Amino acid sequence: SSISAPSHYAPSSAFLGETSSVPSCVAFSTLDSRLLLGGYADGTVRVYLREEGTPQLSVYVGLSPIKQVRSSATTKLITFALDENGVFFILDHAVEDREAPQVHGAVGSAETGRCTAFDVPPEDKTVNQLFFGFENGSLQLHVLHQEWMSASRNDRW
Repeated sequence: SSISAPSHYAPSSAFLGETSSVPSCVAFSTLDSRLLLGGYADGTVRVYLREEGTPQLSVYVGLSPIKQVRSSATTKLITFALDENGVFFILDHAVEDREAPQVHGAVGSAETGRCTAFDVPPEDKTVNQLFFGFENGSLQLHVLHQEWMSASRNDRW
């Protein structure tokens, strides 16, 4: 089967005929179907509105390619991202400083190795849970507390 009316999104600019950035992962927003998320090889996370061909927001999180992106199932305009080095990021697109990660850090330890994957439950609307996988084969379930979240959020785009 094919897509009958594809939409095209142009997140990267071209310089001398080469694409400056390529997507390494994509996701739909869980709580706002208008939003599309893209993680890029240049270390950025970009947020698109379905109606727009260019990103509404581009957040540079580091030098490593983004391996995975997910939206929060409990709080609108929160994006979780993981880079290829196992660094986990929480982005809040509803705060004034939305072009910087609100929280970031390596999730793994010497015992587990780096974080290689994560997920959030799509149906749990009461608690922000994070599920991590590690190089040593272990899995961990964490509950994300909201202390880091700004009280002055504007989640209307």
